[in-house]
Amino acid sequence: MGARGITERITVIDRDFDFAARHHLEKFSGVLFKRSIAFLIDLFGPERLLWGSDWPVLTLAGGYREWFDLAVEAITAKDADALPAIMGGNALRIYHPSRHNRA
Repeated sequence: MGARGITERITVIDRDFDFAARHHLEKFSGVLFKRSIAFLIDLFGPERLLWGSDWPVLTLAGGYREWFDLAVEAITAKDADALPAIMGGNALRIYHPSRHNRA
């Protein structure tokens, strides 16, 4: 069974991917980040990924907008069609916030 086969059996993954804080954005070209995002999309598929940030910690490495733009660029470089799912669609599908709205 290859890595993709193993990941298909994983139902929950919690990974602290604090890339911005570890690799100061001002010294970072984004190449390593784009490779990492491409790897994750290949490994898990875009339907199983959620984007998030470790704000405000990431401000140690750069601004929120800079980090967000880099994430959008990295996802789009790999699979532009995956962008809406990874950047929010999957979270809505998984967490069903409307079910928890008690206005």
